[in-house]
Amino acid sequence: MHMNVFLKTTVACLFLSLACHAYAQRLSGTVPTNLDAGRLKSEIRRIIRDADADVGVAVIPASGQNGANAGNDRKSRPYIIRINDFRRYPLMSVMKMHQALYVTDSLSRAGLPLETCIGITGDDLKSGTYSPLRDSLTAAWNDTGCGTQWNGFSCRIPIRTLLRYTLQLSDNNACDILFRHFSGPSATDAYIRTLGIKGFSVKVTEEQMHQDPGLCRKNRSRPSSAAMLLWMMVSADKDSPGCRSDTALSSRLAGNRYLDFILRTMMECTTGQDRLAAPLTGTDALIGHKTGTGDTDGRGRITGLNDIGFIVLPDGRCYTLAVFVRSSRETPTTTAKIIADISETVYRYMAGNGKSD
Repeated sequence: MHMNVFLKTTVACLFLSLACHAYAQRLSGTVPTNLDAGRLKSEIRRIIRDADADVGVAVIPASGQNGANAGNDRKSRPYIIRINDFRRYPLMSVMKMHQALYVTDSLSRAGLPLETCIGITGDDLKSGTYSPLRDSLTAAWNDTGCGTQWNGFSCRIPIRTLLRYTLQLSDNNACDILFRHFSGPSATDAYIRTLGIKGFSVKVTEEQMHQDPGLCRKNRSRPSSAAMLLWMMVSADKDSPGCRSDTALSSRLAGNRYLDFILRTMMECTTGQDRLAAPLTGTDALIGHKTGTGDTDGRGRITGLNDIGFIVLPDGRCYTLAVFVRSSRETPTTTAKIIADISETVYRYMAGNGKSD
């Protein structure tokens, strides 16, 4: 009797394992024949093996004539390399990329330019939070680039400028100003879902997270969800540098006339240079990325330290990479190095077409 129970349990576990494997393959598209994904995953696992942190990684390999996703069927998903992707990680400021997509889609559908100005007052410039915008306006109110008209402590700022602050500098006040003028986090969340992205949520503002740091976990994502969204962006934008794809995409995303602006602004990101971008210094590769950085919680652990990006190889092929780290007891420098080491490994692999050195 005990043997029958053991056999039934073993068969059930085997069936479940096979079912999960098949489901993962369906989500990840067709495995490219010229990609040793197992070896790459093993190298990444070695990097994170001894880290006192939860690390999640998703890679959508380079596409192009010789790229890993070149042979995938037009209607299939791209192949995704996933490590610890079943977890959801705090997005932190990575969600500002999601917000930028919704804001620019709203402008595009309304036929409005990025130079459209919105008014702000001193109440919008919260203290005690990271905000180069607030610091700049405090120092020089006439340096906003919008023909500012003053009425006490108030001004009008182009949406283009606010998006540069959120995407390049990860400005928290600029982010919440955009949330207030574009229907809040729920509208951004709903829009991203219309693109077919799942496994994420955008629920709270920067101010809410500042007041209650625990709320940052309400803005969360699987690494693959972020990598997929970024892959869709570079694939849909006809002008994105070095990136091309004939994969069927959301017509709504492809209709966003400001996608190129978002991607090029991400290529000018100044935050987190010790993460995904670090190992690309000195190469001919280009990177556009968005970082996210959390505080240390009551247990002494970093809530979240992230970086997602698209990397254009010297031959013009492009891949996307998302690395999310949560609950890290390592120092911020060591945690950032984990991300950089993963980026170096993936770049070396992609630049060599998956061949070992």
